[in-house]
Amino acid sequence: MRQWPNRGVSAARNAGIAAAAGEVILFLDSDEALTPDSVANALEILEKDPECGCVHGVIAPEPLFDDGPVARCRVLHAHWRRVRGAGAVETAFFARAAVRREVFERIGGFDESLRDSEDLELGDRLAPHYRIVLTDRVVAHHDEVERLGPLLAETYRRALVLVPAPASARRGGRRNHTANSRAPVRAPAPAAGDPSG
Repeated sequence: MRQWPNRGVSAARNAGIAAAAGEVILFLDSDEALTPDSVANALEILEKDPECGCVHGVIAPEPLFDDGPVARCRVLHAHWRRVRGAGAVETAFFARAAVRREVFERIGGFDESLRDSEDLELGDRLAPHYRIVLTDRVVAHHDEVERLGPLLAETYRRALVLVPAPASARRGGRRNHTANSRAPVRAPAPAAGDPSG
């Protein structure tokens, strides 16, 4: 399936959802490869837990392609960050996720105005209605960037959406701007004279 012009990941995922015929939609990013038992494991988790609307997995501790120390370090960090948060979580990464079709019928698809962190936004809409499970039984090898400069640029770009999190949490709004956090965001106390506090 091709989309021209490129309208971004949200539009591509929504087109895939519309074209899919199954009761479970499996998302897999183009820079990842699932281990052989991951699909069966995701389906088993959904089957055994009717309240679960989404199950998503972890990154393998070895990169898809070993391009050197930057890639190895990055996937190892991502692997352990997600593994230690396994269980019921507040949001999902859809790079390797299985979602019941009924979820999209109830809450709608991905926000096509977002070009990044669209999964966090969808996870926020999903969480009040369904359980979200992060599991180490769904595993994907990820092809990570191999040079430090592009890695830092990507990390900075993705961090920009997290900037409003502390202020939002103080106002009682959206708590979870960080995927797979078991605890709510803890915002520092507002500084004296801070108009947002």
